[in-house]
Amino acid sequence: MHNDLKTLSDLTDAKLIRLVQDRDEAAFAELMSRYSPRIWRIVVSKSRQHRDAEEIRTDIWMAVWENIEGLRKIDSFGAWLRRIAYNACNRYYSSHRRSREEIPQSDADLAEHIDQDAPTRYQESQLRADAREAVHHLPHRVRPIAVLYYLESWSVKDIAQKLNLAIGTVKTRLREIRSLLRKEFGVEPQQGDIMSLESVGSHNLENYIENYLPKDAITRFGKGYVFNFAYSPDGTCLALASTIGVWLIDVATGEEINLLTGHTGHLTGHTYYVGDVVFSPDGKTLVSLSNGYHDDDAIHLWDAVTGESKAVLTEGINSPIFSPDGKTLASSGGGVIHLWDGATGELKRTLKRHTAPVKTLAFNPDGSILASGGIDEVIRFWDVTTGELQLTFAAHANVVDSLKYSPDGEVLVSQGGDNNVCLWNAQTGEFLRILTTKDASSHGLDIDFSKDSKTLVSVNSDETVRLWNPHTGEQLKTIKQDRELEEVQFSPDGRIFACSECYGEATVLLFDADTGALLHDLKMPGHADWVTDFLFSPDGQTLAVKTCDEIYFWDVNTGELEKTITGYSDFVSSIVYSPDGKTLASLDDIVRIWDLDTQKLIKTLSTKTLSVKGSIRAIAYSPDGETLACGTMDKTIVLWNVSEWKKRGVLKGHTNGVSSVVFSPDGQTLASGSWGRIIRLWNPHTGASLNMLTGHTDGILDLAFSPDGTTLASGDYDGTIHFWDVATGELLNTIKMETDVDVCSIDFSPDGTTLVIADDTLKIKFWDVSTAQQKSITHLEAKGYYAVLSPDGNTLASADTADAIFLWDVATGKLLKTLKGHISNINSIAFSPDGKTLASCCRDSTVILWDLTK
Repeated sequence: MHNDLKTLSDLTDAKLIRLVQDRDEAAFAELMSRYSPRIWRIVVSKSRQHRDAEEIRTDIWMAVWENIEGLRKIDSFGAWLRRIAYNACNRYYSSHRRSREEIPQSDADLAEHIDQDAPTRYQESQLRADAREAVHHLPHRVRPIAVLYYLESWSVKDIAQKLNLAIGTVKTRLREIRSLLRKEFGVEPQQGDIMSLESVGSHNLENYIENYLPKDAITRFGKGYVFNFAYSPDGTCLALASTIGVWLIDVATGEEINLLTGHTGHLTGHTYYVGDVVFSPDGKTLVSLSNGYHDDDAIHLWDAVTGESKAVLTEGINSPIFSPDGKTLASSGGGVIHLWDGATGELKRTLKRHTAPVKTLAFNPDGSILASGGIDEVIRFWDVTTGELQLTFAAHANVVDSLKYSPDGEVLVSQGGDNNVCLWNAQTGEFLRILTTKDASSHGLDIDFSKDSKTLVSVNSDETVRLWNPHTGEQLKTIKQDRELEEVQFSPDGRIFACSECYGEATVLLFDADTGALLHDLKMPGHADWVTDFLFSPDGQTLAVKTCDEIYFWDVNTGELEKTITGYSDFVSSIVYSPDGKTLASLDDIVRIWDLDTQKLIKTLSTKTLSVKGSIRAIAYSPDGETLACGTMDKTIVLWNVSEWKKRGVLKGHTNGVSSVVFSPDGQTLASGSWGRIIRLWNPHTGASLNMLTGHTDGILDLAFSPDGTTLASGDYDGTIHFWDVATGELLNTIKMETDVDVCSIDFSPDGTTLVIADDTLKIKFWDVSTAQQKSITHLEAKGYYAVLSPDGNTLASADTADAIFLWDVATGKLLKTLKGHISNINSIAFSPDGKTLASCCRDSTVILWDLTK
């Protein structure tokens, strides 16, 4: 299994952060696993395309790694991370404006900005260390600013408030600091790059999926992962934008009506997920947006009744919105805005006046004006009929992130990368006011208008909800919550508004719009710990709430759960065949057991089912197929009786989360590895601990028994493979990979003489088990981060970093076949016991079964 899916820890956040501050990479991987989903909404909301979002997320975590040592208040990590996320998003789209007077905001970026030629003279790590050391040796007068800015990623505004200085003073001292650092390095000013760090069950389900199976595929398990969803105007249908297409759901029954696969079908050439869906006001047309990695982004127009494709738009594919009458569809691409016929997709006109990419579009209520904003920091008003530019006005001191008209059309509200919420006269563009609070550090995270336009609600960073009069700017009410909220939305009738909790609890709060009183605290009953999206039904009587893999429908008036739509999974991280080849177990947040004959889901095991607190991270079948072992972050291994579907027992002894489990060929021993560097051997029948193997210097990533069961191979995060005598626990031999190489998978050959190792540099190597020396197999040029041998040892299957699986003839080195059907990184592959099929799982949240007999 790939290492980033097996980072396990049972520590509290505080303890984990302290380990990261001590430069513990395993702890950092776990911290990323815990917090990445929590900042994903920020990244998605502030990025134009998925490819940008992925890069920004990488930038964020690299900034965290480089700067977390300077974080003094551990309990402020969440707020600190959000600040880094917002800053990274803003900087990502500002690179074209980087000037000599602008200053980067990380020590790595600082080092490269000071001296771009330095990497040719220094080791990168030493260069960064020197830059950090230089900051700490600055004069006392400017050192606090440098530490806050470079080492803790504070914004200029926050620094000014913290140190009680004018913003201009902070900027002046930052320029002075840069000058001092340049002198320290003895270089001249150079222009740098921004953040240049190393950077989805209906009885018809199988029929829908069968319609778009790739070549050589037998079936596909799973509905995919849902990114976004939308109600049809009449409230009878729900469209889900997923990794495998657009699902249309009957709201009354919760069953799938159709699956629109034009985005991910290979005949159309699309290779990535559907990120957004929008219904036309009359409900006759559905728009879906695909963001790919190979310049194949597109907007699809569908007949919402028949599911037939009406048009494919390949230009200006960002921010698609319908005009109120549905006759016009607006979208943007770069700095250009396209106006399309809302029914046919015919291009009506092109608007070209923005000097940088457009991020947000909004029609006024009567559809006569289109407002646009984006990276060039201005708002423009366009006449929809003529396409003429009517107004241009400077709006924010950073990117314009969102625009929203009041229902009466009198006020336009904008949010920007400068954290300001501004109100504008929607006819003249005249600036009205900024919504300000007594807490100068607080800023609005989300906003919405009441339907009568008399109230504006804002969710703020200081754990408050505020009600405003948008016409006067008066703050009407403040609702204090002891939790961080993230998104807000008024019901269609304006009686209530809903807010989602940012993270920690999958909760949505319902408030009375007049009094601000909390009406209902809706806690999702599933295992997820955050809400990814929520929508009111058009009649305002139901709230649909989406978590990672379930959608819950709540009665707004009573606060009762009406129904749940399930089957949409999180990213699938691991798969394993049962020994008889009749079932397949897949692991995302829960374990799903699939019947390979009927191709149906027959059982699910969640953390609630297993009665564990931590998530499930590893699974393995016993050789007789009667037991499924589940390694958890709760430091336990749960043994599950497959025939009776009952818990057999729980193995306790690890002091850290369990990362890997594997049975010996005779089923008499179970080996488990933890992120705490320890391997334990168990008697799976009695639960007795047989031995504890120590010697690894980092977390265990993979375990494998030799075919005769006498030897156990273990690979860790530090690029080390140990061979152990199972009977005695003696360390027999060691393979040490190159420096900074992570072992991703290990597999014994059927005869037990060879170990196949794949690492994160995409190198696949063969090693002699007895000598721990690398074998020279020059004819086999297989590459990948995951590799397994067929049961007869004649075929090697490897997965690369894209979406392909390669089958190689081990004897001749010939590439036999390439299997393509997933749309993202493949996380695990497994041969069936008879070698006739191959299973693969992916970040697209599905499992594909491949026919190898053709």
